[in-house]
Amino acid sequence: MFQKTYDDSLSYEYLYERDLTTFGQNYLHIGSYTDDVSLTNPTGVTGDPIGDGLGPYSLTKPTGWTATLWTDNVNKDASAGAGTPFKWDGTGNTNSVRYENATFKTAFIAWPLEAISNVTSRAAVLDSVINWFGCACAPLSSVDFTFDPAAPLEDETITFSGSAVSETPVTYAWNFADGSTGAGPTATHAYTASGSFDVVLTASNACSSGTAAHTVAVRSIYDIFLPVIVK
Repeated sequence: MFQKTYDDSLSYEYLYERDLTTFGQNYLHIGSYTDDVSLTNPTGVTGDPIGDGLGPYSLTKPTGWTATLWTDNVNKDASAGAGTPFKWDGTGNTNSVRYENATFKTAFIAWPLEAISNVTSRAAVLDSVINWFGCACAPLSSVDFTFDPAAPLEDETITFSGSAVSETPVTYAWNFADGSTGAGPTATHAYTASGSFDVVLTASNACSSGTAAHTVAVRSIYDIFLPVIVK
């Protein structure tokens, strides 16, 4: 992803110096531009895979930034893979270009992302761009767990081992159904009373979660050691 910088250097050096550069034309697929329009209200374009549902935002200078807040009008070229994520709210002018083909994807916004002062809003723009690039994680699957011993006694330590299929790191949370909880792919627990306990494992990665449940039947110690009394 490319963006216009605080001091305007990216735009001038890579895109607009003397005229629209080869980089801007062939890589970013900018068709035309108007430099330094000083508009400050970008909003997402409805239906665009990046911009849909985002904004409008109000751009302001970050703390310590003394230069002018430069922004541009930017229009996509006629290529089949080119699109427009953002425009200036209340106008027909666009300020961004995205492009994709079978080999690569690019995105360019003609305003500084840092000028969105609200961190959550700024992150929403970045998340949308990342998701479009295909860098987001895939949902996890196949959440399950085993426990040993399979027929535990009360007060006996049980080892629970969880698993899940995921391309990204997984966190594990256990509910042992007696008011106790645990964390991690492996956990241990002992029940102080006999009975049936529906244990639930919740596994989560950055973009999804899943659960698995098994019933643990805990036996009383008297089931084994109670002596047989004969008349």
